[in-house]
Amino acid sequence: ELPKKAKPCEFCHSFYHKDTKDNKSEENHTEINSQYADIKLFQEIGAGTLKPSDKCNNKMCQALLKEINSAQKSIDITAYDFHRQPVLIKALENSAKRGVKIRLATDDGIFKNSPETVEVFKTFTKEIYSDKIPQKDANRLMHNKFIIFDGKRVWTGSANFTDTGLSGFDATISL
Repeated sequence: ELPKKAKPCEFCHSFYHKDTKDNKSEENHTEINSQYADIKLFQEIGAGTLKPSDKCNNKMCQALLKEINSAQKSIDITAYDFHRQPVLIKALENSAKRGVKIRLATDDGIFKNSPETVEVFKTFTKEIYSDKIPQKDANRLMHNKFIIFDGKRVWTGSANFTDTGLSGFDATISL
């Protein structure tokens, strides 16, 4: 459940949406087909409620859910964070039950800041890797956000796998 005080990032929405009168949202989905690749682009600019959500109810999150559910062999996740997304977590659990190998590489901070995320992932994979770095470089941040499905398809972009990153805050994803 989301905290009652949860709200959009004040910087992002005051800076990027200062010119909109009614703070309407916009959700774009574009498909590019060529002889080399089929690419889906998702751009969300305030698309949704402009509040954190764990419902996975927009095109971007639905496309990610479809990829998770379609994976046959492996799902390799490299993410700064992955939390408050119960629909996606359940899909990952179900994928693991189908025999899909799930691996997570994440920022060392997740072990301190979101230990519940690590515990949930441990229920369906033993392959959880940290980017633990020497203390002298401790101010660095592994802020990647990509998933490789079956070694063939890549989901990447600016959206974090969180209640804010996948719920209509300004983000772009390519698949």
